[in-house]
Order: sequence, then structure tokens, then C-alpha cells
Amino acid sequence: MSIQSVSFMSANYIIGGEQLLFARVAKQLAALARSVNFIDYTGGFCYNFLSDTNYTHIPYDTQKLPLSISEPTVLIVPLSYIFIVPKSVNLNQKSTIIYWCIHPNNLLGLFHFTRLSSILGVSLSYRLIQLLFPRRLRHVKSVIAKAQAEGRVWFMDAHNYEHNVKFTDTNIDPVYMPIPVETNSKQAKKGLISTDSLHIAWLGRISKTDKYYALQLMCESILSIKNLKGRKIVFHIIGEGDALDLVRTFAASIERTDVEFKILGRMFGEELDDHLLNNIDILFGMGTSVMESAKFGVPSILLDVFQTRQNPDTQLFRWLFETKGFTLGSVDTKNKPLGTHSIISVVEQLALNKDEIGLKCRSYVEQYHSIDIIGKRISQTINEVTNSI
Repeated sequence: MSIQSVSFMSANYIIGGEQLLFARVAKQLAALARSVNFIDYTGGFCYNFLSDTNYTHIPYDTQKLPLSISEPTVLIVPLSYIFIVPKSVNLNQKSTIIYWCIHPNNLLGLFHFTRLSSILGVSLSYRLIQLLFPRRLRHVKSVIAKAQAEGRVWFMDAHNYEHNVKFTDTNIDPVYMPIPVETNSKQAKKGLISTDSLHIAWLGRISKTDKYYALQLMCESILSIKNLKGRKIVFHIIGEGDALDLVRTFAASIERTDVEFKILGRMFGEELDDHLLNNIDILFGMGTSVMESAKFGVPSILLDVFQTRQNPDTQLFRWLFETKGFTLGSVDTKNKPLGTHSIISVVEQLALNKDEIGLKCRSYVEQYHSIDIIGKRISQTINEVTNSI
């Protein structure tokens, strides 16, 4: 039986990769004539994003859980919601759940090992989880095994699968569903923004748990370059989160007249697009954020997730189009560096070939992450899943 109704759950007032992903996919499926429900706070990010979309809003209220969706529906949630859904939503008995693994630590977080894994590594963390949480681990594995057998577990990229495969206990080939973004004909300015300055952007949530040290690495790597041929360095920090004060403190500690920090906070929609198109030479980011610039032809460097301070002198970087298996950021990379370019090489390539690099980044997004392509694939996969159950 094919189920036409699709539901999403992502309740948050702050914009993040999860919220943007589900809001975009919901809008696209509604455009493909699917019946769409969305669970979010009234006034939440997704609620506002979908204001011009034909869908049903289900208000999220912690005082009124569990919520109910009476019609048969396909509920799409992050893989980390395995324990959240049963407490939060009552579903029709004909409904089903698709789990989308959208972060390498989606499953480690279920056992409160996200931070520890950055120190211990995934293998040791998993062994400790086996010892400390055997019953919880068995339950997670059983849920995932059943869902995978029915095609109801999606991985956003190869690294997410590799990072979580210990929790699956199955030999089933992974289903990859890359993170999609809207693409259009807008094109970033050709050449560098200015002859006397270099404009570098960070875009994304600024959190203490998985983003701040990547942002700090970006800044310290650029600042370590001895000769920028007289150019001023202008950092554009776009985003919000619990580490914003750390960014301000770091910026204040840089006592150089040739460095400027523009801490811009939250930007979205046309305001963000215009800023990326007209004011940025290169963007550093991960996940959805790095594609927001790449889709316009802005040269974009893919950062990894770090939970401790990194040494900028030894770090190697990679352009978005050099990634493998749709991967949009990795964790636990201490013994397997993924980049090949020093920061000096990155800046030299930018000065010589900015437009060519930007075009390669844009082509990568259009080929593998276009919302038009991924939206149709999601709708088709939903039909296949529900017809087989």
C-alpha cells in the first residue's frame, strides 16, 4: 500500500542543518503533490520557513506529548530520534518511520558518547557502550536491523555510514540519501572581491560541541600565513549558537591591524544569498552550510568536525568537489587525514583560479545535491518502502 502522507518532526527556533534539511524536503514533497505534516513549535524555524507551503502544521508542545497523527503516514526523522519518537508521537498502526542518519554522531549521542568519542575514538567508545549500556544497545540494533531490512534507514553520506556501521549488525548495503539544497542561476562575482583584502566566511551553527574548533581552525590557519601580499584579512562569521561568545573573545584577542572580524549572527534567505554572492571570496564550512555558498560558485572548503583545538600548522584542507561518497564533513580523522592542500596552497589556488574552483564546487552541488533530483528520489523511495511493507 503506497502512503501519500509524509510527516517530519524537527522542533527548534534556531536554524541548523537538521531544520533546514527537513523544511526544504517538506516543501519539495508538497510541490510534488504529497500530503505533508510538520511537527514544530508555532513560530519555530521550520514553521516560518514553510509559511507559503501547502502543509499541515502540528504544534509541538512538551506539555501535550505525545502528539497524534491519525492518518497513515511516513514519518521521517533523524536516526538519533529512535527513543524520542515513541515518547512524542502516536502514529496510526499503518504508519511507518524512516530514519535518516544526518550526522556522524547520530547514534553515539544516544549513549551520551559524542564528546568522549573525540578523545577515545569510535572503536573504543563502542566497546565501552557494549559494557555500560548492553540492553539499550540491543534495542537500538534491533530497531535499526528491522528498519534497514525494509529500506527505512538512509545515510546522508559514506562517512556517516562508516561511523555508525558498528551499531547496525547487518550486512545490508546502505541506502544513501544525500543532503539536498536548492540550486538556481545566480552566480558569484568573478575574481576576488577586492585587490587589497581577502574575504573569508564561516557559515553555520556555532556550537561548543561540534563546530567551534573547526571555526577556530579556519581563522588560525589563515592567520598563520606569513605573506598575503599586503592584503587585509576580513572574516565574515555567519551563524548563531552557544559558542558565539567564544568567537567574540577569540576575535578580540587578535591584535592585528590587518585583520577584521565581522560577526554577523544569523542570516537566511535573500539576505544570506546576497552576502555570499557579493562579499565572499571563499567559504569554510561543513554539512548543509558549505553547499549554500558552493551552489553559487563561491569556492568552498569542506571542514571536519573537531571537539578539541587543532594545530593549524599541520592541517590539510579539501575543496568540496574533492569529497568522496557525498561526505560533507567527518569526525574521528586523527589517523586518516582527508585533505591534501595546505592553507598556503588554498590561498594561492584561490588567487590564481577562483572562478574555475567556484565552478567545480557549483557543478558538484548540481550533480549530487540538487533538491529537484533528491526530492524526486525521496518520493520514489517512499513509494518503494510503503509498497513493500
